[in-house]
Amino acid sequence: MAYYAVTYRYSDDEQTRMEVRPTHREWLAKLADAGMLMASGPLANVQQPGALLIFQADDKANVEDLLTNDPFAEARVITETTIDEWDIVIGGFGQAR
Repeated sequence: MAYYAVTYRYSDDEQTRMEVRPTHREWLAKLADAGMLMASGPLANVQQPGALLIFQADDKANVEDLLTNDPFAEARVITETTIDEWDIVIGGFGQAR
Protein backbone atom coordinates (compact mmCIF):
# COMPACT_ATOMS: atom_id res chain seq x y z
CA MET A 1 0.00 0.00 0.00
CA ALA A 2 1.13 3.51 -0.77
CA TYR A 3 -0.01 7.00 0.17
CA TYR A 4 -1.37 9.41 -2.44
CA ALA A 5 -1.77 13.17 -2.13
CA VAL A 6 -4.76 14.41 -4.09
CA THR A 7 -5.23 18.10 -4.76
CA TYR A 8 -8.56 19.46 -5.93
CA ARG A 9 -9.20 22.89 -7.40
CA TYR A 10 -12.81 24.04 -7.39
CA SER A 11 -14.88 26.05 -9.84
CA ASP A 12 -16.33 29.45 -8.99
CA ASP A 13 -19.75 27.80 -8.47
CA GLU A 14 -19.70 28.13 -4.70
CA GLN A 15 -23.48 27.74 -4.43
CA THR A 16 -23.46 24.25 -5.95
CA ARG A 17 -20.40 23.31 -3.92
CA MET A 18 -22.10 24.33 -0.67
CA GLU A 19 -25.28 22.45 -1.63
CA VAL A 20 -23.35 19.25 -2.37
CA ARG A 21 -20.84 19.57 0.49
CA PRO A 22 -22.82 17.52 3.07
CA THR A 23 -23.03 14.59 0.64
CA HIS A 24 -19.35 15.03 -0.27
CA ARG A 25 -18.37 14.93 3.41
CA GLU A 26 -20.51 11.82 4.03
CA TRP A 27 -18.68 10.14 1.14
CA LEU A 28 -15.32 11.17 2.63
CA ALA A 29 -16.33 9.90 6.08
CA LYS A 30 -17.15 6.46 4.64
CA LEU A 31 -13.73 6.31 2.97
CA ALA A 32 -12.07 7.34 6.24
CA ASP A 33 -14.02 4.70 8.17
CA ALA A 34 -12.86 2.10 5.61
CA GLY A 35 -9.22 3.13 6.19
CA MET A 36 -8.71 4.48 2.66
CA LEU A 37 -8.83 8.22 3.39
CA MET A 38 -6.24 9.27 5.94
CA ALA A 39 -6.95 13.02 6.02
CA SER A 40 -8.71 15.72 4.03
CA GLY A 41 -9.59 19.36 4.23
CA PRO A 42 -9.83 22.62 2.34
CA LEU A 43 -6.73 24.55 1.34
CA ALA A 44 -6.37 27.82 3.26
CA ASN A 45 -5.27 31.22 2.00
CA VAL A 46 -5.21 30.28 -1.70
CA GLN A 47 -6.44 32.24 -4.71
CA GLN A 48 -8.52 29.39 -6.11
CA PRO A 49 -10.43 27.26 -3.59
CA GLY A 50 -9.46 23.63 -3.33
CA ALA A 51 -8.66 20.76 -1.01
CA LEU A 52 -5.97 18.26 -0.10
CA LEU A 53 -6.89 14.60 0.43
CA ILE A 54 -4.47 11.88 1.55
CA PHE A 55 -5.38 8.32 0.51
CA GLN A 56 -3.84 4.95 1.20
CA ALA A 57 -4.30 2.62 -1.77
CA ASP A 58 -2.72 -0.19 -3.76
CA ASP A 59 -2.04 2.07 -6.74
CA LYS A 60 -2.90 5.36 -8.43
CA ALA A 61 -5.60 3.70 -10.56
CA ASN A 62 -7.44 2.71 -7.37
CA VAL A 63 -7.44 6.34 -6.21
CA GLU A 64 -8.65 7.51 -9.63
CA ASP A 65 -11.53 5.04 -9.43
CA LEU A 66 -12.48 6.25 -5.95
CA LEU A 67 -12.51 9.88 -7.04
CA THR A 68 -15.03 9.26 -9.83
CA ASN A 69 -17.62 8.64 -7.10
CA ASP A 70 -17.00 11.92 -5.29
CA PRO A 71 -20.25 13.91 -5.21
CA PHE A 72 -18.21 17.03 -6.02
CA ALA A 73 -16.99 15.33 -9.21
CA GLU A 74 -20.54 14.29 -10.08
CA ALA A 75 -21.69 17.91 -9.54
CA ARG A 76 -18.79 19.13 -11.72
CA VAL A 77 -17.43 21.61 -9.19
CA ILE A 78 -13.88 20.21 -9.42
CA THR A 79 -11.92 21.87 -12.22
CA GLU A 80 -8.54 20.22 -11.62
CA THR A 81 -7.35 17.09 -9.86
CA THR A 82 -3.76 16.02 -9.29
CA ILE A 83 -2.76 12.68 -7.80
CA ASP A 84 0.81 12.13 -6.64
CA GLU A 85 2.29 9.21 -4.75
CA TRP A 86 3.57 10.51 -1.43
CA ASP A 87 6.58 8.98 0.29
CA ILE A 88 6.39 9.70 4.01
CA VAL A 89 9.88 10.03 5.47
CA ILE A 90 9.23 11.53 8.91
CA GLY A 91 6.05 11.42 10.96
CA GLY A 92 2.75 10.93 9.28
CA PHE A 93 0.39 7.99 9.46
CA GLY A 94 2.97 5.30 10.15
CA GLN A 95 6.50 4.89 11.26
CA ALA A 96 9.31 6.53 9.32
CA ARG A 97 11.04 4.25 6.85
